[in-house]
Amino acid sequence: MSKWYIMCMDTMERPAEWAPESATASVSTRELREGLAELLARARYAHERIVVTKNGKPAGAIIGMEDLELLERLEDLNDRLQYDEAKAKAKAEDDSENVPWEQAKAELGL
Repeated sequence: MSKWYIMCMDTMERPAEWAPESATASVSTRELREGLAELLARARYAHERIVVTKNGKPAGAIIGMEDLELLERLEDLNDRLQYDEAKAKAKAEDDSENVPWEQAKAELGL
């Protein structure tokens, strides 16, 4: 077991429902500089998500490309869902607020 894995296991926080391969580790920017290649390998091959901290606060993350692609697909699906919801809402509002011109003229006595 590498020293990075041992160091990060102590700070690992993971909800019980997470699978081990999706666990999140935390490393400082100093540790990042010293072990970037190994951290990238962990993200790529072990599907580990690594939070990079600066002064003890989360500052960024290292994830594998598969996770990034999944995140981008989720964002695209969310965008589409929001678009569909906005379109449906606009249609519902248009249908409920619009009246035919002839009906409007009759109601206004024109």
